Amino acid sequence: MQPKDLFGRGKKVTQSIVPEGLKGGVFYIRISTKEQSEDLEAQKEAILEFANQTGIFQIGTWFEEHASGKGVEKRPVLMDAFKLAKEHNAFVVTSKLDRLSRNSAFINNLIEKNFKFVTCEHGFDADPLILRIIAAVNQKEREKIGQRTKDAMAQIKKRYDEEYKEALKTDPNAKKKRLGIPDVSKAPTHISHVRKQAALEDARRCWGEYIKPVIDELYSELHKKPTRSQISERMNARSDLSKSDPRYIPKNKYDNPWTPSILYHMISKLKRAGEYEEYLPRCDSDSDCDD
Repeated sequence: MQPKDLFGRGKKVTQSIVPEGLKGGVFYIRISTKEQSEDLEAQKEAILEFANQTGIFQIGTWFEEHASGKGVEKRPVLMDAFKLAKEHNAFVVTSKLDRLSRNSAFINNLIEKNFKFVTCEHGFDADPLILRIIAAVNQKEREKIGQRTKDAMAQIKKRYDEEYKEALKTDPNAKKKRLGIPDVSKAPTHISHVRKQAALEDARRCWGEYIKPVIDELYSELHKKPTRSQISERMNARSDLSKSDPRYIPKNKYDNPWTPSILYHMISKLKRAGEYEEYLPRCDSDSDCDD
């Protein structure tokens, strides 16, 4: 079932901010995993080139999402993009149809409910029937990929079972290999460990260079521990400064504004590593340090 706030009763269209002679567009880009981050730039380039050729005026900022293409209800950024486009009677612009969704029912709903969207790949003159067919093919391909993955994992599990049975013949203490759990001796070099370490190092660096100085500054002004909203608001204000300004703070590593959620996850990483207490500001009273 599709979200009611998207496919339900339409909202009143606000006054257009699109210059005369141009079409309004909300630019949406998506990747499934962080490893595909380079594809985000390719999507941006394709959309910007398409917008320049067809006269599209961008409304708002880039709507960027890191999520699977099948769980539409779990993609709040896409929902926000459609809401903004609906308010301004604009198009949601993507590089390809599967960036919107690989779910054919979702694409069919967009077409039937007259939601305005366009892809760089097919343009404004795309036949709705062709889009429906492409969406169905995309969904079928996604299902095939899922089945191939299941089959491959089943084969690996079967091989592990056979290896374990053979190992028991000579070693009664043999341990069975399990999917997703690396050998203990290789754990430090396993990709999951490497990624966690890289994320922790990034949290340490951002905290020491940007977040902690802002917290200390706000603490001296407010005389109490600032909220994450106050911290992110101050950090975003510093992001607008010139890079030559010593107070300048760059955006996060995905070139997005700082948000309370990003700060929460960074602090959580430091807490799990047992490194957060030393970063807390000195409190003049117990109430100043209360969460």
